Amino acid sequence: MELRRLLRDRRERAEEKAERGKLGRWRRSVVEPAAGLVLDVGVGMGFDLPHFRNATAVVGIDWDLEYLRRARKRLAGSPVKSWLVAADAQAMPFRAETFDSAVATLVFCTIPRPELALAEVRRVVRPERAVRMLEHVRFKNPIAGKLQDLITPLGKRLADGCHQNRDTVGAAKRSGLVVEAVRPHLRGYMLEIDARVPAGM
Repeated sequence: MELRRLLRDRRERAEEKAERGKLGRWRRSVVEPAAGLVLDVGVGMGFDLPHFRNATAVVGIDWDLEYLRRARKRLAGSPVKSWLVAADAQAMPFRAETFDSAVATLVFCTIPRPELALAEVRRVVRPERAVRMLEHVRFKNPIAGKLQDLITPLGKRLADGCHQNRDTVGAAKRSGLVVEAVRPHLRGYMLEIDARVPAGM
């Protein structure tokens, strides 16, 4: 447990530093347009919270209580009313069509069954509303992708279950979301994904 805490301390410091660079800009690009009552899937340590400008309120969920504790430090920096809820993204405790939009940043790499969680997002967000994501994914280059396959088992142990080789765009489509745009960064390793819930579920 002590090693896990130290790894998370180190990860939090690294992410705080990254937020001052490109990662922060990409995160803001995904989060800031989210409007209405917004679901933040896998809120983690709360780095999305300062970027909500068009939301009326935000509900951030995470199954990990330690992450939620760290996220509380960033609640004061949120420009809108925000709540943190302990919940599993694969089985959300919300009624259908509760939210006006959803965001997820660097979360579907760690969820054990991402398609199940994306189907839950589809269920709890109203039809024709936006689902915006920032995710790292498997490279299309076969050599780089194979390298990600090889390092994923170690990454899962050291980074809270993080998979380096997920196909989040494909998972979103298979869950029934409509993917409207994908903006790649870092040669396609990091993607901004604009999706929406289809009409007539």
